[in-house]
Amino acid sequence: MTEASVSFAGNLTNDPEVRYTESGIARAMFRVAVSGRREQEPSFFTVIVWRDQAQHAAESLAKGSRVVVVGRLQQRTWTAEDSSARSTVESWPRSWDRACGGRRGPRPRRRLPGADAPCRDEDGSPRYVA
Repeated sequence: MTEASVSFAGNLTNDPEVRYTESGIARAMFRVAVSGRREQEPSFFTVIVWRDQAQHAAESLAKGSRVVVVGRLQQRTWTAEDSSARSTVESWPRSWDRACGGRRGPRPRRRLPGADAPCRDEDGSPRYVA
């Protein structure tokens, strides 16, 4: 069975939140707002990254950072304390990059390698830096 892949670009609505499992594995979670046309409401995606990607996200991303995410969507359901059924859709990325240019919001906590590189390649195509 082939896994469906999604990609989206948007801005972080919060700083990445890092937690650790009992065995010490890092897990970061952040939300990305994706805007469509001006008259449309934005869509919000929760992004979950693990291990080294979690550490990198915590060090390099901040609220307002523009990111491009490529991965799969996973739906999770559970029963809340009030016995109501709850559901959420999360993105589990294979890759994510901080998008070059067009950022709104505060600067990241640390400069990334290649952050001063031009936003377009020689052929004029958009360039993204990790």
